[in-house]
Amino acid sequence: MVSTVFGFSTLNSDFNTLATHKAIGFFLFALLLPLQPKP
Repeated sequence: MVSTVFGFSTLNSDFNTLATHKAIGFFLFALLLPLQPKP
């Protein structure tokens, strides 16, 4: 039971980290987009 809860909590933590990295990446992309030279 304890290992199941620990596994779920680790999975949840990894999911939150992935979501945070995606949000940061999207934010940086939006910031850098206006700086790109126009084709």
